[in-house]
Amino acid sequence: MNKDLKKLKTLGAQKIHEDTHIALSYVQSMLHASFEGLTQVQFLGFVSILEREYNLDLSTLKARGMSYFAEEQSDEKKVFIAPEKKPNFTALYVVIVLIIFSLAVYVSYDYKQETESEKTINNHTIEDVQKKILVKEEKAPLVVVAEQNLTVERVEQNVSSDINSSRETNTSDEENTSIKNVSEKKIAVVEKAPVVEKKEPALQVTPLIIKPRTRVWIGYINRTDHKKRQAIVTKILTLDGNKEWLLALGHGNVNIVLNGNTKRYASPQSIRFLYKNGKLKKLSIAEFKKLNNGRLW
Repeated sequence: MNKDLKKLKTLGAQKIHEDTHIALSYVQSMLHASFEGLTQVQFLGFVSILEREYNLDLSTLKARGMSYFAEEQSDEKKVFIAPEKKPNFTALYVVIVLIIFSLAVYVSYDYKQETESEKTINNHTIEDVQKKILVKEEKAPLVVVAEQNLTVERVEQNVSSDINSSRETNTSDEENTSIKNVSEKKIAVVEKAPVVEKKEPALQVTPLIIKPRTRVWIGYINRTDHKKRQAIVTKILTLDGNKEWLLALGHGNVNIVLNGNTKRYASPQSIRFLYKNGKLKKLSIAEFKKLNNGRLW
């Protein structure tokens, strides 16, 4: 083992943390040559700080670290395979929408024609009733008055015996009953007013915001179209809160803002999440692979 690395171990992780302000977990990773929780950029920066602070030569440690990151990058290249292109059904959707629209127009036109026909029939019926009442009026001293709203009412006219005493009315009870039944019928055309459905206001979903405290690799998968994207993020990554996401982060030193609330994570190891319906759930590697068709990424 390099004597300078032995000197660092003699100082101890706590002492180095106090002198250099490097996170204690990172110091321990460096001392034990465990680079899983570090990125290549972080590793090289910490080595430079330790060499400058204690005037040491850590070339052996640097070589081991670079060998680890070279192997890791080779594995990532094998994993990051371009997703298969999904067939485009846009043209089919357009044709289906046009067919539905045409059917709706046809049904609407047919209903309108049927309604107009019913109105015409109702008008003819009213005229026939009025003619029958006028014929009955000639046989009896009855006055039939057609008022508004298509209502026919019968008004009896008392015939003065002083004016025409010789004239007698012999209208039978059966005829009077028939006239009364017809006159009391009210025929009206009622048009239904269109019913306007009241739409519920759309639920406002805030975006999902990831704020890394140090530079971090983030892979994110849209579970609707299964498209994968990745980025090295130093400041902020904002994702659409209305969609469903699978997330994989190179380390867990991040703050995540959701629905106005900020949650702080502090893990040097890689972490994974499922975002769905405005909620964020931390996943194990097995749960992530199950949701991602058996793939680690």
